[in-house]
Amino acid sequence: MRTSRPDSGSAAGSCLARAEIKGTLTLTDPRTFVTALTQGVGHARAYSCGLMLVR
Repeated sequence: MRTSRPDSGSAAGSCLARAEIKGTLTLTDPRTFVTALTQGVGHARAYSCGLMLVR
């Protein structure tokens, strides 16, 4: 996991975190996966957090 602090002009106390997970994915519910992939996950979706990149 990587974390970074915003510039001094940004909101104090905020921190961004990024996690990279490598492995094999087995889908049991393709519709739920497509929804999560296109709409994101978590409460901070409106702030571009919770997005997934699948390669």
